[in-house]
Amino acid sequence: MNTADYEKCARRIADALQLAPGERVLLKLDSRVFTALVPPLQNVIRASRAHISGVILAEDVSTFFDDELSSLRRLFEN
Repeated sequence: MNTADYEKCARRIADALQLAPGERVLLKLDSRVFTALVPPLQNVIRASRAHISGVILAEDVSTFFDDELSSLRRLFEN
């Protein structure tokens, strides 16, 4: 895939999400796949005037801490 392909993918993702201005977005990234998609995706999210509230790096873990989940829930409470 080339840069234009990733930009097209990012636009399709954003179109499917129908992001509204001020909407909060949490990205989960896996640096092992589609790394080149990240910058175009961030650009289209910002162009829609949505806000990237946080980024979670995907990793292979079998446990999580309740405090982390509670923190994420608070982030997205209205």
